[in-house]
Amino acid sequence: MAEQIKDGKGTGYLAEVDNRHRLNTRAVTETENKFVNAEDEESFLYYSDITPTGAGDIFLYLKNTDSKDLIVNWYRVWSGTTAEAIDIYVGMTGTPTTTTTIVPHNMNVTSANTATGLFYESVDMGGLSGGTLMDRIRLSGDGKDVIDSYPGDIVIKSGGVMTLVALTGAIALEVTLSFYYNTAGG
Repeated sequence: MAEQIKDGKGTGYLAEVDNRHRLNTRAVTETENKFVNAEDEESFLYYSDITPTGAGDIFLYLKNTDSKDLIVNWYRVWSGTTAEAIDIYVGMTGTPTTTTTIVPHNMNVTSANTATGLFYESVDMGGLSGGTLMDRIRLSGDGKDVIDSYPGDIVIKSGGVMTLVALTGAIALEVTLSFYYNTAGG
């Protein structure tokens, strides 16, 4: 007698397999960040409303100090009616200076869980160097928010650093980063 997959609830229902050996299922799916928000209460928003002083100024710093991966899954940025570009760097080294601490907001609003890491903003952050340019976000200055996500997310391992740098500077910016914590493989 062939192997059979039963429903596991004692009703006697069997799983259906098609002629290409694929299991026929009906499922509800959700994104990982929504699952982490509901189940683990570890999904956060990191918001800054800032005007970097000049060209090349580092204005946001994020360092993961948790043992779990910090995963940036989307961003929202705005520069009003002035065009600007924001460079995303990973791996800068040093100790940030002239900073203000940002406390990320838990997306599960009744949760007491807090983000584990170093989260800073500054109009002209010092003390950092190096790093690798990972991406550039271009803002057209049309007064509209730019909202986007990364298909593979940005995974920042424990000890990893991500910084945002103003290309032109002296332009008011609003930046929101959405991130969550998760261990590799869920």
